[in-house]
Amino acid sequence: GNRGSNNNNSISAAAIDIECKDDVMPRLGLAACAFGNTFTLPLVFLTEVLGAANADVIAGYIALYLVGWTPLLWTVGFLIIAGPAMSDAIVREKNPVKKCALQIRETGKRIVNELANPPFLAMVLGVIIGTNAPLREFLVPGAKAFAASTSSGTLATIAPLEFSFIAGVAKAIYELAVNIGAAALPMQMLVLAASLVKVKKEDLIEQEVINDAADDDIFRADDASASAKDDASWITGKTKASFLIEKATEIVTNIRKGLVMDAPDFKALCVACVTRFIVLPIVCVSGFLALKNFFPHLIPKDKIAQMVLLTMSCMPAAQNLVVLAQLRDETRVFAPQLAGLMLRQYIFGILPCTLWITAFTRLVV
Repeated sequence: GNRGSNNNNSISAAAIDIECKDDVMPRLGLAACAFGNTFTLPLVFLTEVLGAANADVIAGYIALYLVGWTPLLWTVGFLIIAGPAMSDAIVREKNPVKKCALQIRETGKRIVNELANPPFLAMVLGVIIGTNAPLREFLVPGAKAFAASTSSGTLATIAPLEFSFIAGVAKAIYELAVNIGAAALPMQMLVLAASLVKVKKEDLIEQEVINDAADDDIFRADDASASAKDDASWITGKTKASFLIEKATEIVTNIRKGLVMDAPDFKALCVACVTRFIVLPIVCVSGFLALKNFFPHLIPKDKIAQMVLLTMSCMPAAQNLVVLAQLRDETRVFAPQLAGLMLRQYIFGILPCTLWITAFTRLVV
């Protein structure tokens, strides 16, 4: 009895907390406007448009773009989703100057904490390796290239076999990291799909009641006679069948509800779609034409680089926003709303993305 009461209290608190998050949709819409998909979709689109032979060059330019984009996502993006920093000291403080100073300090702590995350650290490590020629030659090409590059040097004359062995181990570690990294996109899609599940108060209470009933049936079945066990099994089977029917009906109902949006969701979706698919591409094309006519030296001469920059302006919201929201307890509750917003935006973005990339191709190529 106490356990059920405590569970109901925690469920009610969680449900109330979820219901109080409806006012975060403007922030989620702002994050969806500010951070677009910068890897998967651009790489797929541009590889199809420019040819598979240019895939490595396209990926290289996208990687350079991510060097500046990733730190902004894990700092500014998180601050947009999480909202202003708040603590008991900030709430109690009455002096506006001190309150502002406390908020700046708390925000700084948030930024430092967000910078200490695996994706950002991996990006920094990749930049260090990529810009360091000896380290890059040592890790990426492997033992053969390293031995060839050092065959005329002092290291090869001192201990060629030892360094070849170290280079081989380094290559194995590098290839292991590449294989692990290949799972990033599927895992990202799983997180996005799982975030679409919205847990409601009624669902949690119903599941708790079903679990308690199942526990009671099992307890009674252990103490009853054989005939009573048969009756209990029949009742349990009937309960499971009814539960499956109810769940199937609930899935159909949830699909229908998914097609209907409330006012905050609809406004955030409209703002995100208009910004990502209309405003930003127009601004980017206008700036590109202005620079091309008046300051041509500021535009990269490589047409692939030009296509990458233009394509980034019309992409839908970044899937990493949902991953980012899932990494912190204070933002995890926003993930279902953000995932639903992105799912609808990706559906609506099929036509405008195709049209804009066609226009970019005519403009550049």
